[in-house]
Amino acid sequence: MKKILLLAGYFICIFAILTFAANAQNLYDYRIDRLQNSNYELQTKANYLEKRLESLEKSNKELIKQNIEIRKDLQREIEKQQLLVNAANEFSKQNINKSIDTINGFSIELRNSQMINFIALTFFLLILAALIIYTLINVKRMTRLALENENKNFLREKVNKVNKDFEKTLNTIVHSALTDAEKKIKEASINGFSDKSNFQNYISEGQKLMKVGKFEESIDAFNQAIEHKPNNPTGYYHNGLVLLQIGEFDQAISNFEMATKLDPVMYDAINQKGMALLKKGDFENAVKAFDQVIRLNKDFVWAYNNKGIVLYQQKKYEESIDFFNQAIEIKNDFANAYHNRASSFLALNLNDKAIKDFTRSIELEGGLVGTLK
Repeated sequence: MKKILLLAGYFICIFAILTFAANAQNLYDYRIDRLQNSNYELQTKANYLEKRLESLEKSNKELIKQNIEIRKDLQREIEKQQLLVNAANEFSKQNINKSIDTINGFSIELRNSQMINFIALTFFLLILAALIIYTLINVKRMTRLALENENKNFLREKVNKVNKDFEKTLNTIVHSALTDAEKKIKEASINGFSDKSNFQNYISEGQKLMKVGKFEESIDAFNQAIEHKPNNPTGYYHNGLVLLQIGEFDQAISNFEMATKLDPVMYDAINQKGMALLKKGDFENAVKAFDQVIRLNKDFVWAYNNKGIVLYQQKKYEESIDFFNQAIEIKNDFANAYHNRASSFLALNLNDKAIKDFTRSIELEGGLVGTLK
């Protein structure tokens, strides 16, 4: 009887050990899937951003050339206005001299004329002097207004140019800890683990289709991945990215929520959910999403930047500047934060600070292109 019990206990222990090992292997496979997917996605985005930033560098050079030309035009306009002022002054002096000559000429005649004619002439000359002074004041005021309008138009053109580039890349930016992910993947490779399952094939295929703009086919591929592994958040996350890009915000939000339900600390999915809410116009819930990301990862600069964008859309410009400042404190070469802070400064008519941040943003974008190369 004791032998039977010992054998039964022995088999139970073996079964428990095998079950535990299988679960541990599945968990490790899931983490490897996520790390590999993040690495592939980041490499894809890095290649795209490298090309985009090369284009931005060219645009930067064109902007600098345009800036130089505009400054030259402004200088020429200032010189023209100064010449106009000088001409007005000369005109006023000539008229005053003529008036004095006229007075001197008529002074002899006025001695024998009636007093009323002298008063009338004096009144006429006072009106003429007042008109000349009024003309000079208007010339100077019009000159100042012309220069201010030139500066404002230059700033608006610069803002619109950079905003177009910003909007084109906003939907495709996904940031994560790339260095840590690469290290973990290398460690996994050293230990001899790899995943060539159908799930990974569907994810890879969906990413390729998404990259070339075949969004419907990429959604089908990600749905196949979800059917293969419904408890893996990666499929829902990628599906949400495609839906966000084609403007299906409600469906995108549902996929991001499903991903975070399976992995509550997946702050990338929460951040993308916030972007979908922002584009949908639900500013209140977008702020809540970005606050949640900040609680999970206080060093995730995009959460501060994106919350600043929401506040800017709500016309809370001073509050938005506070969050752009926090993003810059974490990452002092964060070009997007400088660009967005400049837009807030411009909305507050702080033109000098706006120009300074726009210039800094362009300088950093040029520097990033060189680093990636």
